[in-house]
Amino acid sequence: MDDNNGHLKVAGWAFQDLTKLDPANIEDAQQSNLVRSIYSSLLYFDKAGDLQASLAESYQIIENKIYFKIKKNVPIGNGEFLDETDVYDSLKRLVILNKNTHGKLINFLEGPDYTSNDIAGIKISEDKRVIISLKSKNIIKYFLPLLANPDFAIIPHKAVNFSDPNLPIVRFDLTSGPYFISSISSDGSAKFEIKEGHFLSEKSNPKIIDYVPVRGRSLIEAYRKGVVDLIPTYHVYHTKEILSLFDKNHDNLHQTLPINLIYSEFTTTGRERFDSKQRLYIGNLLREKVLEQLRDQLGLSPTREFFGVVGESSLGDTQKKILAQSFINMSDYSHIKFAVDSQVLYPFQLEALVKDLPGAHIPKENEEPDVLISFTDSGFFENLSLLSYTQAKGLFGFSDQEFYSWLDGLVNIVDDKLRFQELQKIHMKLLQEGIAVPIGVSSFYALARKPWSADLYNMFAGTPLWMIHKE
Repeated sequence: MDDNNGHLKVAGWAFQDLTKLDPANIEDAQQSNLVRSIYSSLLYFDKAGDLQASLAESYQIIENKIYFKIKKNVPIGNGEFLDETDVYDSLKRLVILNKNTHGKLINFLEGPDYTSNDIAGIKISEDKRVIISLKSKNIIKYFLPLLANPDFAIIPHKAVNFSDPNLPIVRFDLTSGPYFISSISSDGSAKFEIKEGHFLSEKSNPKIIDYVPVRGRSLIEAYRKGVVDLIPTYHVYHTKEILSLFDKNHDNLHQTLPINLIYSEFTTTGRERFDSKQRLYIGNLLREKVLEQLRDQLGLSPTREFFGVVGESSLGDTQKKILAQSFINMSDYSHIKFAVDSQVLYPFQLEALVKDLPGAHIPKENEEPDVLISFTDSGFFENLSLLSYTQAKGLFGFSDQEFYSWLDGLVNIVDDKLRFQELQKIHMKLLQEGIAVPIGVSSFYALARKPWSADLYNMFAGTPLWMIHKE
């Protein structure tokens, strides 16, 4: 494959600073997928959603301990290879920083010493296996899928400045994944290059990827003009627009399950200003107006659920009736004034929406919005990831201590029926408090200009660069 044939231009979000890319602080879908591209985890999900060994060649479970044998000859760059100390140091860094969004490692480990140079729940054995000791053996079946999340991706020791208390990543040319970043520009653009010899890289993968910042409506024009050749699943676009670009003779289209949830999310300001009944009132107003004006454009199927498609947390019939009744019996709060913003809608769409909503306005300069119309991937492979991310966004109304105390109780419930009921209770809590009010769901799409195709997951929004291939 020559450079021409191996070169691909992928659309990225213009406002991202890729020098801040860090598994320990993933805030959005773009960061998540770029982390999946340059760093590998001990385990990973294949396209079918099955858990597979990744950096771990194999693992063994004994009581509450998991013994990971690390693959040899995984290139990290500079002619060097990953070893068990890289894995240990990367996991230790995650514990020390303790701010990742898909399940904080410290809350699952056997304690109690998390402050010294040694982490009580993570050790290296004499035969060079990495041992993770958990609070309870009951946690293991939930914990293993968590390790496949990009939060738990392994960063080579030499890529981190361990003398700085913030433990920043300082080198993106040293990575554990199939790609590394060879250059980053101030405008958000970057160049990714494949790492030959990595177990996830293939000859059909793009050799060089230019990451091109494109935002808003300019995305559609950028694809038409050839500025970019691939629009990933996690980019902000409208369903009708992306489908209008697709020509089966010239393009390949990937579609996920309906896991793209559009919802109203109250900010800290909005939560302080309004009680749960007022939030539900405002959220329902926005829901009805979005569905009325933009249902076709966004490709939405209406929903009242936050966890409605994949997983064990969807509501039962009785709960759905109770929730529906709360909207029927809603008090009149038409006197309320509130500021609404959006990362999903174009400015002209938001203006039209607000124009038709008494009491609503777009935030003025230096004014914090009360409520955001947002989107999220509601289709993680297992519930602890989705629950932890929802907690990280503050949507449950729990403190971290309250949430992880609740989670400890959940994973120790042996009876499946009782555990599902507990999941439904927390789902109902989220919906009844009105911190997040679901509007509708649609699919995520990825569009690639032939001969490129994106052979991606169906059950969550992800476009890891190593899943892009030349036909």
